[in-house]
Amino acid sequence: MLSNRRRFQDKVRQEVKNHLRRFLSHKDLLDNGRVSIPWIDIPRFKHKPLGGVAQGDGEIGKKMGSRNISIPGKIDTEVTIDEVAALLAEELGLPYQTPKEGEALDSKKYTYRGVAQKGHIKIIRRSYLPALARAIMSGSYNPDNPIVVPERDDWRYRHPQAIKDRTNKAVLLFMMDVSGSMGMRQRELCRTQNKWIELLVKGQYPAKAVEVRYIMHSYTAEETDEQTFYRTYDAGATLFSAAYEKCREITKEDYPLSEWDVYPFHFSDGDNWKDDNDYALSLLRKEILPNSTMFCYGQCPPSVNTDVSFIDEIVDNFGLREGTLVNPRLRLAKIKSYLDHLPVLRTFLKESAHPLYGVLND
Repeated sequence: MLSNRRRFQDKVRQEVKNHLRRFLSHKDLLDNGRVSIPWIDIPRFKHKPLGGVAQGDGEIGKKMGSRNISIPGKIDTEVTIDEVAALLAEELGLPYQTPKEGEALDSKKYTYRGVAQKGHIKIIRRSYLPALARAIMSGSYNPDNPIVVPERDDWRYRHPQAIKDRTNKAVLLFMMDVSGSMGMRQRELCRTQNKWIELLVKGQYPAKAVEVRYIMHSYTAEETDEQTFYRTYDAGATLFSAAYEKCREITKEDYPLSEWDVYPFHFSDGDNWKDDNDYALSLLRKEILPNSTMFCYGQCPPSVNTDVSFIDEIVDNFGLREGTLVNPRLRLAKIKSYLDHLPVLRTFLKESAHPLYGVLND
């Protein structure tokens, strides 16, 4: 039964891995924490060619149709968000991390390096030595019959010792354009993308080692809580520089790069006020990138027809070398639909991924 259950679980895992893009587009998976997988094939049972059903001295049983009957089976099952996240982590790996010179997070882990006279895990060899010494000193040791039985005081046990585990801390800085050009569809794409980013990064760091901050902006920027961040709508214009100024302020005050992995993520439809582009790009080059482990910009399709595209401004400003951005800390992606979530996650979080998704071949 255990092997059958394991085979079925492996089949479910493979089904999810084969259709990761589809699973990431399930809104129920993020909202409810689980989603059903319809019509998973289960093993088929075949009758042996015995000719009948009954055995023994009784009458021959009635045949149940033709021989070698194959009965296909299918079943509905569910997969949780944690299971999908674990498979995603296998696919994507950890984001960039840099060595830290300052204080890292101290967490405790235990190793059985010590030896004690009390405990639960006996050390046979270490217990034999005091027993042998006691037998020799008491004169009960017989070389011709060298049997030594440890007594209660002779036993030695493995003793757990707590050691500090030095690990990185991380902060996710989510910035989103909430101006009039960002419609409900664009903001929902950003919300689901952010949720998967947060879930994956938190899964790669120890508990309580990741902090999340939210910056919403139009022509001004404001730090807010998660609920307000995704529900606010502003009919005003857009200044990306306002978001970058607020990001600079937060990182310089609370998250020095010497102590933290800093991951700013900015999402918009690319419709920035044209006269603000130069200042916003200057902030990105001189203030944001030098103080970030990695900066990611995701652009949704505009809700109105426009020729403005901030992602193109970034490419032109930072330049390309052999089709790759010159600055390795910069990642760019266009998000057109929910099916883009997986390749965007790969672009943003996988170290070996190409830093541009949907940008050059649009």
